[in-house]
Amino acid sequence: MIKMNNSFINFPAALFLSLPLLTQAGDLEQLLEKGNCPGCDLKGVNLKHADLREANLAGADLRHALLYKATLQNALFN
Repeated sequence: MIKMNNSFINFPAALFLSLPLLTQAGDLEQLLEKGNCPGCDLKGVNLKHADLREANLAGADLRHALLYKATLQNALFN
């Protein structure tokens, strides 16, 4: 499970603000719940402060994704 460290933003607001397209909702949900999202469409998603340690993001589209201060140790990208 991925943990978000922004306790000052409620989840519905954060989810709404971080999803440019509704089609990404399932991909973001998969990443947050399972910690894996190979081949997912995560374009423009706000993942600031996300704990993505050991996440499988192989082939995921992370263009314009916000990864500021995200923890990415041992994450798989290819």
